[in-house]
Amino acid sequence: MVESGTLLFILALAGVGFSILRRPEAGPTAFWTWGCFALFGSGLCTFILAGFRWSLPVGHALATTYPVFLLAGALVYAERDRPRWLLPVALA
Repeated sequence: MVESGTLLFILALAGVGFSILRRPEAGPTAFWTWGCFALFGSGLCTFILAGFRWSLPVGHALATTYPVFLLAGALVYAERDRPRWLLPVALA
């Protein structure tokens, strides 16, 4: 039960985060904050929830999104366009 509840919480948080980040007025602080959340979620899945089968792949996927959020925040801060292919390439 805890496993499915934690998974639903992570998916809901990711859905809310991506809906916020898809807004054109999202500033660099939003991207950097979500990068920190991704890093925190990766550590949570990798170290604390290590007993569950699904936690390691989710933790590694979240770890690959951390530099993407940092780079996207830097691009927004420099007033440049964010490439749409950035997140799919990180998850590939």
